[in-house]
Amino acid sequence: MPHVIHSPDQRHRNLALTIAIVRDGRTRGKLADDAGVTASTLSAFLTGRMRPSESAKARLAATLGYPVAALFGADAYEVES
Repeated sequence: MPHVIHSPDQRHRNLALTIAIVRDGRTRGKLADDAGVTASTLSAFLTGRMRPSESAKARLAATLGYPVAALFGADAYEVES
């Protein structure tokens, strides 16, 4: 059963992405490389300093094996347990 993580503000919107990265097991550098973004860009996404483009969202979600909405949805994020 998926966990639903509600996100009231941008700081918490990246929680689902962070959880997915931790579960994936790759280093952030390797994941960024596999998704076609730089490590500093991935860090900026995670800290909320930068919003990912639609193509970056799609590449990250595909690389992690999740639907885009599960990692970047507007109201809730689902991460399979």
